Amino acid sequence: MTPQQEHKTIKVKDLRLWSENPRDPIGEDIGDLEIIKRATRDDRKTWSLEKLLKDMGGHYDMSELPTVVYHGKIPIVYDANRRVAILKYAQNPEWSQELEGSFWPRVDIPDNFKNLAEIPSNVCNKETALQNVRRKHLNDSSWHQLERDIFDHKYGFSTEKSIFLKFDEATHLIRTYSKIMNERIMKDHILTEARLKMIGFSFDKNDNLISIYEEEFAWNILDTIVKLRYISIKESQSGGIIGSRGRHKYNIKEALKSQEEFKNKIKPFDPNNATPVNYPKGRKISLDGTNVIPLNSTNEKGYNSGDSTSSEPRHTPRQTRFQQEIFGGKLELESGDVNDLYRDIVALYDIYLKNEDGLSSSFPNLIRMALRLLVECAGEGSDEEFTNQYIDKYFEDAKAKLGKDQKTTLSNHSITSARKLNQLLQTGAHNYSSSANLEQTLAMSVIIGEMLKITHSK
Repeated sequence: MTPQQEHKTIKVKDLRLWSENPRDPIGEDIGDLEIIKRATRDDRKTWSLEKLLKDMGGHYDMSELPTVVYHGKIPIVYDANRRVAILKYAQNPEWSQELEGSFWPRVDIPDNFKNLAEIPSNVCNKETALQNVRRKHLNDSSWHQLERDIFDHKYGFSTEKSIFLKFDEATHLIRTYSKIMNERIMKDHILTEARLKMIGFSFDKNDNLISIYEEEFAWNILDTIVKLRYISIKESQSGGIIGSRGRHKYNIKEALKSQEEFKNKIKPFDPNNATPVNYPKGRKISLDGTNVIPLNSTNEKGYNSGDSTSSEPRHTPRQTRFQQEIFGGKLELESGDVNDLYRDIVALYDIYLKNEDGLSSSFPNLIRMALRLLVECAGEGSDEEFTNQYIDKYFEDAKAKLGKDQKTTLSNHSITSARKLNQLLQTGAHNYSSSANLEQTLAMSVIIGEMLKITHSK
C-alpha cells in the first residue's frame, strides 16, 4: 500500500469529529455536538479538553496537523479530535445550552479560536491515516492500554483479540476502573492467559469468560482482583499486594490465597469443569470500604487490617439491583395501540430485571427506543415533528402533577424541559449503544407516563 497524503486547508465547519475515535468510541454516525457532550462529561478524563485549552494558551496549536480522511465528501478527523472539538465549540456558542457539566464557562476561549474559519490538515486515505494514528498514539501516553488493544483489533493490526480486551468485554472492569486497571502492568503481568488459568479462569472459543467456580464466587474473585490492585496503588509506599513492588509482585494466585475468603479455594483451570461467568457489567465494587486485607496479617505500620473484635474479614454489603418502577407505577389507560405498547414496554423492562446478568450493557436503550415509539403513537404520528408537538403540548402540565421527589429526579437527569426530553428521545432512537443510561431512561418514563395520564387515561 502506497501512502497517500497531502496538505489541504479545510473549513472548520466542514470537518467532522471521528465518532469511532479509540479515545472514546461511541459508534458510527454520531454528530459533533453529541461527541462534545461526552467529552465535557468525561468522567474518565480521557479527553481533558480543559487542560488542553489551557496548555495551548492564547493560540490554536498548528504544530501538528489534523489527520483527515474523506468519507465520500465529508472530511472526518482521525487525529487531533480534541483540538478540533475546541474549535467547533468556540464557533458554535449556541451549543453551550446543550452541554451538561461543561467546563467552558470556567475557561476563556481566545477570539482567534472563534475566528479561525479554516485550518491546514493532512488529508490521507484511510489506510495511511490509521497507520499514522497508530504510530503516534501507541508510543505516547494519550491512549491507555485498552484503547490500544481495541484499535489494533478493530483495524486489523492484530488478528486476534488480546486477553486484556477479552477480559474487559466480559466484565467491563478495566474500563469501569480505568485509573487502576487500564495499565500495561495489568495486561502484561497480571491479567495474562497463564495467570488467569492459575486462578481458575479462561475463555471459550467464542471469547466468553469461563471459570471452574460457582457464579457468585467467581464474581467475588474478580471483584477482589480490582480491590487488590486498588490497595496496591494506595499503599504503594509500603509495598502493596500486587504490582511491580507488591508483596506478591505479579502472583495474583498467592495474593488471592492470602485473603481469608479464598484460602484453600483457589484452584487451577480445568476445561472439563468450566461454566460461563456472566459477570454483571453494572456491578459496583466498594473500594474505599473494601474488606481486602492489605498485607497477610499485620501491615508494615503495625496495625491489624481486620476487625479488632473478630478474625473474620468484614464484607461490604452486596449491591442490590436497581428496581425503580417504570412509568412511576402502573397506568390505567384506555384500550388501543397506546395501551398495548405501554404494556409491552412494562413487559420488556420486566424481562431486563429478570435477565440483566445475561444481557448486554446496551439493552436499556431498547427501552428508550420503545419510549420514543410510545410518544409517537400517543401523538398520532410517526416522525419527529409529531413527537415534538405532543411533548411540547403536555410536558409542563404533566410536570406540574409530579411530586417533589419526582421533579428532583427529572432535574438530576437533565430532563428539565420539553426540548430536552425531545432531544433525549431522538438520541436514543438513532444509536443503540450511546444512550443506555437506565436511570435516566426510567426518569424519562415517569414524565411520559404522566403525559399519558392526561391524554389516554380510562
